[in-house]
Amino acid sequence: MSDSNAEQSEKELEEILRIRAAHFAELSSGYLSYHKKAIENLSEVISDLRDETEQVDTLKHWNTNYTGFLTMLITDERGLVIKGVLRERFEKLLALPELSRMVSDRDYFIKLKRRIKASFQRYF
Repeated sequence: MSDSNAEQSEKELEEILRIRAAHFAELSSGYLSYHKKAIENLSEVISDLRDETEQVDTLKHWNTNYTGFLTMLITDERGLVIKGVLRERFEKLLALPELSRMVSDRDYFIKLKRRIKASFQRYF
């Protein structure tokens, strides 16, 4: 292969990688936007539910229908995790000391508390 052919191949490969990187960035952005909107919607729904069973059932439903969430948690007004799904993960969390279940210093809790919404977190 001559130097000019190698240079041309390198330029073509760089362009392919640039296009693929841009496509991946767009897909990632869409994925995150979709889940962010889902969280905002769920926060609205959960804020209106007072019954514990309804809250947990709603979390289970959303966790099943929005793929990508490993677990969903509800905190009290202090930032202590009090409810969550999937049950196996949540039970492990409940076994931790209360201090380990506090999320009041986390940005997502502070922002939601300012908006006076149910405090809700998701993990990818």
